[in-house]
Amino acid sequence: MAEDPPHGAFLPRVPPTARRLLLARGAAHDTASAGCHRPRRALAHTEPRPAERGVIVALPQSFERVGAAGERRHVLLPVYQGWIDAQALRGGALVQVVVVEGTTAAGSSALFRVDPGLLRELAVQADDTLDAGAQAILTAGSAGDAGAWSTYTLRRNGEAVARVIERRLGAAGPTVVLVAAPPLAFDQAPELYARLVADAVRVGG
Repeated sequence: MAEDPPHGAFLPRVPPTARRLLLARGAAHDTASAGCHRPRRALAHTEPRPAERGVIVALPQSFERVGAAGERRHVLLPVYQGWIDAQALRGGALVQVVVVEGTTAAGSSALFRVDPGLLRELAVQADDTLDAGAQAILTAGSAGDAGAWSTYTLRRNGEAVARVIERRLGAAGPTVVLVAAPPLAFDQAPELYARLVADAVRVGG
């Protein structure tokens, strides 16, 4: 698969309708999170990346393309095709964004469709401790598109190894998945990471 184009070359590839949606979502989520004063890492600049399975995700420059599963490694979880936060990785954490076709049954994980082997080693546990500002951003981002978002932790031998945020775009998907391992990695920039999922837009019908 081709590498992402250099910085500054993304926007011309984005259909005008999708670009307007991304900008509108960003403005709405800034308003939704205005009451939260937690310091944030790089709320900064994000740019839309080329469509993946019919979805455009706007990501900070620290996110690098992963062209295929197994291209990179992390001790807690495999790395899949999508994007990985190189800045978090340098600090020892894994934060990755993956787009998965279809939807996920309640109590399961979209990652199990990407890698069925995970079913043998990981269990899904409901997560009701997500940062309030992140929840507001995800709820605002899911409004009106017949989709929904969810969050859960993945546990191995009783130990929490990752927090996962999923957002289904439309009734039948696809699903945008953000994985943070260990779970505390999400807390380093909860509103930023929530926005990556909430601002994703589907293109091409």
